[in-house]
Amino acid sequence: MTSGLEEILRSNADANLPLLNTVKYAGLLSSTYLLLEIISTLEDEARLIWPSRWSIMKIIFLLNRYSPLIDSTIGLSMMFGTTNPRSCDIQFHVLMYAYTVGAFLSEAILIARTLALYEFKPWIICIMIAIALEVIVPGMIMSHHVFSQIQYPSRAVLEIVGCVPSIDDGQSWVLYMCVLISETVVIALTIYKMWHTSAEDDQRSLLTWTMYRDGSLYYVMLLILSIVNLCVMLLAPKAATSIIQMPLRVVHSTLCTRVLLNLRKVAARHTDMTMSLDSLAAGPRSRLTFAFNDVGEAATDMDRDLNREMDLGIDMEIELDSVGVGVDYDGRDPEAR
Repeated sequence: MTSGLEEILRSNADANLPLLNTVKYAGLLSSTYLLLEIISTLEDEARLIWPSRWSIMKIIFLLNRYSPLIDSTIGLSMMFGTTNPRSCDIQFHVLMYAYTVGAFLSEAILIARTLALYEFKPWIICIMIAIALEVIVPGMIMSHHVFSQIQYPSRAVLEIVGCVPSIDDGQSWVLYMCVLISETVVIALTIYKMWHTSAEDDQRSLLTWTMYRDGSLYYVMLLILSIVNLCVMLLAPKAATSIIQMPLRVVHSTLCTRVLLNLRKVAARHTDMTMSLDSLAAGPRSRLTFAFNDVGEAATDMDRDLNREMDLGIDMEIELDSVGVGVDYDGRDPEAR
C-alpha cells in the first residue's frame, strides 16, 4: 500500500510540490509567530505568573503556553530534516499526541474561565464535563484511527518532500469540529451571562468585562480560523489539506494564554489602585484642605466609584482565585511571599 505522499508525487508532482512547500512554510511561519508571542508577553508572565503559588491552573497555563514549542519543533524537524521512514513514524506519533494534548489544555483554560464566570454552579460543571468528554473521546478515537491507517513513504520520497504524513489524516476533521462545537457552547454561555448580568446591573466589574471581551473577541478569531481549516481539509487538494493545522494550534494556544494573562493584569491593577487609595487615606492631612476642597470632593467621588467597582468584582475575584487567577495586594499570592 503506497503512502499519500507517493500518490501525490505520482499523480501530479509539478502541481503538488508547491502545495507541500506551502505546508512547510505555514509551519515555519507558525513557529515564528509563537516565538514572537512568547517574547512579547514574557514580562507579563514573569510578573504575574511566576511568583504565584503552584496550582493546577498554573501548570495548565505553562503547559498550554510552551507545549506548542514541542509541536512546532517536531513539525519543522519532520518537514525539513527527516529522510528516514522510521524516524518519520516516531516523530509523527509524538507530534500527534502532543498536538491533541495541547488542544485539550487550551480547552481546559476556556472551561475554567467559564466555570469562574458562573461561580462553579453544579449545572455549569455538568455542562463543562460534557464538553470535555465531547472533545477528549473523539480525539482519542481519531488518533487511534489515524495511526492505524497512515502509511509512511520511502526514503527516496522523503528526500524530495520531507516527512509530511499529516496529509493522510483526513479523518481528523472530526476533532476540529468537536473543538469548534465546544467553543461555540462556551461563547454562547459567555454571551448569555453578559446579557443576564447587564439586565440585572449595568455596573459590571472590570474583571467581568475583561472575561466577556476576551471570550467574544478570541472566539471570533478562532471561529474564522477553524472554519477555514475545516474547509481546507475537506475541499482543498490533498497536498494542502494540513496547511492550517499548525497555525490553528499555535493561535489557539496563544489566545488562551492571553485570556489568563489579561485577567491577572486586571486583578493586579485592582490591588495596586486599592493600595494607592489606602496610602492616601493614611497620610497626613494637608493644611490646604479648604483651598482644595473641590479637588478633595472629586477624589472622594473617584474613591467611591472605585469602591463600587471593587465591590462588584470581589465575588468574581474570589472565583478567579480558585482557578489560579487571583492575586494578593502585592501582586502575588499570599503563599508565594
